[in-house]
Amino acid sequence: MSSKFHRLGLAGALFVAVLAFPASALANGLPKSGTVVVNVSQAGANLLGTRTQVDSAWGQPFSCRPRGSQTSCQYEDYSTGERAWATFVSGQALYIVQTVSAWTTSKGVHVGSTKAQLDAAYGSQLNTSACGGPNWPCILGTNNGVPVQTVFQLINGKIANITMEKQVF
Repeated sequence: MSSKFHRLGLAGALFVAVLAFPASALANGLPKSGTVVVNVSQAGANLLGTRTQVDSAWGQPFSCRPRGSQTSCQYEDYSTGERAWATFVSGQALYIVQTVSAWTTSKGVHVGSTKAQLDAAYGSQLNTSACGGPNWPCILGTNNGVPVQTVFQLINGKIANITMEKQVF
């Protein structure tokens, strides 16, 4: 094989491939900042929203994986490595989770907040039986009678991710 690419070698071929890769494919879709409305939405993506609505809020997903009646999509900010995921069942986002430190609740809680900050903001509203240790999930209950919950997952006493999910019985 004596083509131009063969003479370029692996490094040259990789360089050509990078040049041909569209810059839009690396566009950061996730909002740099956003509001977490407990039991409702995260940075404009509503729990129970459609895929189109979530894509409108967060941009095009990095990847999606269909499995039966559900599809899980991952969204990513390439400049920070922060991520968000949504799982759609029968067209609705029943599970959304994020690790974006700049998305905050109205009480200032965000990924990276300490358990003490979470307790100060939501103490009496937290499910205390599930929020005891430094690596436990801290859960807030329903939204206007709809069985949804917001979970602040702690790792080493700090919030590692914020998850909203519709409880399916």
